[in-house]
Amino acid sequence: MTSEELLYSGDKLLGTGYSLVDSGDFMKLERLGEKLIARPSSLCIWRKSAAEAEWRKADATYLPKQGWTFKGQKFEKWEVAFDSFSLRLRLQDNGQVGLFPEHANSLVLLAHLISSRPANDKSPLNVLNLFAFTGMASIVLAGLGCKVCHVDLSKKALSWARENFELNKIPPEQCRLIPEDSLTFLQKEIRRKNGYNAIIIDPPSFSRTSSAAWKLEDVIHQMIDACSKLLIDKGLLVFSCHHSAINAAVLRNLLLDNPDNHLSIISSKDLAIPETDGKRSLPAGCYVLCRKELPL
Repeated sequence: MTSEELLYSGDKLLGTGYSLVDSGDFMKLERLGEKLIARPSSLCIWRKSAAEAEWRKADATYLPKQGWTFKGQKFEKWEVAFDSFSLRLRLQDNGQVGLFPEHANSLVLLAHLISSRPANDKSPLNVLNLFAFTGMASIVLAGLGCKVCHVDLSKKALSWARENFELNKIPPEQCRLIPEDSLTFLQKEIRRKNGYNAIIIDPPSFSRTSSAAWKLEDVIHQMIDACSKLLIDKGLLVFSCHHSAINAAVLRNLLLDNPDNHLSIISSKDLAIPETDGKRSLPAGCYVLCRKELPL
C-alpha cells in the first residue's frame, strides 16, 4: 500500500465505529457505535440531504444554550469499538464527545511508518503526544509497542484518557500522563535534553490558563522549533490543526520555514470527513507529517 493510498483510507482505523450520516443547516448527524448523535457545525452552511425523520432518530441532540436533549432514555457515556481499540465517549457540556475522527487519517499513516521498521529493530519507540485529549493516538501507538508520553493541561481529559487506557488494557508504565501546558512541557524537555522518535501535536487555535494565554499564530513557530529540537534523527512529526487561517499549504510552509529544523515533508492534506453516501464531505482541518533528516 502506498502512502497516497493510506491518505485516503484513514477512516478504516475507525472501522464501522464512526460514520457521518448527514450534515447541513449548521448541524452534523454522526453514528458513533450504537448511538446516533446530532450536534452543531459552523461549517455546514449547505442544506441537509436526509429527511427530518432521519434526524429525529438521533439518540441525543445538542443545541447551544439548550444543551443535550434525548429521544429516549437519557445517557451520558457509552463505549465504541473501532478498528483495533475501543473508546469511552461522553456527552460534554460544550457539545463534544471525546473523539475527533479526522485524526484517523494521519494516525493510520504514522502507524504504518512505525510498523514498517526493520524486523531487527525491536527497541520500543518513545512518542510524545501533545494536547493529547482522550487518548486515541496514544492507544493506537501503545498497541504498536511504543512508550507514550501523553500531555494535556486538562485533568478531566487526563482522567478520561486513563479510563480509555484501562479499557484497552494498556499497562500504566507504557503511557505516562502529564498534566501540563504542552508548550511549557516542550521547553522543559529541551532543557532536560530528552529525545523522541515521534511527536504528535494538535494545538487549539488559542489557549487561556491561569498563568498564560496565547494564540496559535503567535506561538506556532515556537512549537515547531521546539518539536524539531526534541526529535532524534529520522524522527517523525505529525502536526495538525483546525485554525481557520491555516490549511495544509500554509502548514507546510510553516514547517519548512526554519532550515535548521531539518524537516522534510512526507505527506500533507486538508482533511474532510465524507458522508456515508460519498457525495459530500465536511472540512476538518489539516495535517502535515514530516521526518527530521540530519545532514551527513
